Amino acid sequence: MQLERWFACFPRDRFHVLFSEELFQEPQRTLGALAGFLGIGFSSGGSLERSNAATGGALESGVRRELEARYEADDATLEALLGRRLPWRRG
Repeated sequence: MQLERWFACFPRDRFHVLFSEELFQEPQRTLGALAGFLGIGFSSGGSLERSNAATGGALESGVRRELEARYEADDATLEALLGRRLPWRRG
């Protein structure tokens, strides 16, 4: 809902939505795409490793199914709004 409000007030090409899942999985590509959107150069001369990664296990399958069902409509709305698949719904 929040993005829909912003998109109603400002041109969509003024926004670059990225997901932490993408940043953690492919930091070079994700930051490069952000830099391109901003029109700035990007060079990761330093380390891009995660320094605050949590060490937790996977969700129980029942909990995961319950959350997926609960947020299915919201996720579908967001996918349609952004025109791309959400990282947590891939695969």
